[in-house]
Amino acid sequence: HGTCRWPPHTAARAGAARARPVVLVPTPQRRPPTRRFFDEILARKLQRHRRYEVPLSIIFVDVDRFKAINDTHGHLAGDAVLRALAEVLPRTVRRGDIVGRFGGEEFVVLCTDVRNLDEARLIGERICQQVRDLVVLVDGGGVPAIIDTLTASVGVAVYSRSGPDLRALLQAADDAVFVAKYQGRNRVCSAVTDPRTPDAMAA
Repeated sequence: HGTCRWPPHTAARAGAARARPVVLVPTPQRRPPTRRFFDEILARKLQRHRRYEVPLSIIFVDVDRFKAINDTHGHLAGDAVLRALAEVLPRTVRRGDIVGRFGGEEFVVLCTDVRNLDEARLIGERICQQVRDLVVLVDGGGVPAIIDTLTASVGVAVYSRSGPDLRALLQAADDAVFVAKYQGRNRVCSAVTDPRTPDAMAA
């Protein structure tokens, strides 16, 4: 994987033919934790990290070109995409990881016991692949729509042993998403949150 840096221009990623084994007809029954509930969980995990030095990582997942989905297929389609992601993301991450909705088209994953940044990035790469493989069938009472070109920009931040506070950790992951968008979307970028190297972008 290439290093995520600020390029002189946005590099468009060439699309390749992909098999899509995951086909979902989303239902509204299952929903990820709300932002407030997730914040409470994260605060507890962060306290545990500081006390026992348990590794902690945050992964932000932002659906690419979500507005275009709403504009092209309608808001029912956009809602169906979000419900589909709410279904598939918990099955993509590891057991014990927590998936939450952070508002809009953004999801967040809290990962504990990750040994290093590379391990956290692997989880992010797996999420990216699952989003690419996702096929969403939308039937709003009219002509059914098939959405099969989904991608996501993923930002990974690891709370280092000498890292800053919770807000800085979340901001680092969000900044990494911004870099992924800037570089052409459909990729994972990472940040190591450490006061000595704030928001340092890494491979």
